[in-house]
Amino acid sequence: MTTHQHDAVEAPLDAGLAALAQLRRRGRPCGQVAVEGDRLLLRLAPGSAEDVPELLQWLGWGHLDGVLRTRPMPLVPHQARHGAADALAEHQLPQTLDTLADACVRALLEGGVR
Repeated sequence: MTTHQHDAVEAPLDAGLAALAQLRRRGRPCGQVAVEGDRLLLRLAPGSAEDVPELLQWLGWGHLDGVLRTRPMPLVPHQARHGAADALAEHQLPQTLDTLADACVRALLEGGVR
């Protein structure tokens, strides 16, 4: 079976789930999400992965580079049909990264991030 790949931002699972809960409480979209082992993957709009390190710096979370990182997100063929519709929109990326980073720092302080 051939899979297609899209970029995703990757976060520790517990922190990622806490961030998703916060985004949902605020009524903010989060796009397509996947879990792979102890990591949460949040699908990004095409071309926005290259902005993640700079956005983390700009938001004041540059020290989380490596905790929050980008990587390819494999999709099964039926999901690939949907295109970017299931991806986090580029204009939503700063707020979403800020929420993810805040959850990561909270988890780090509690000793829950690896």
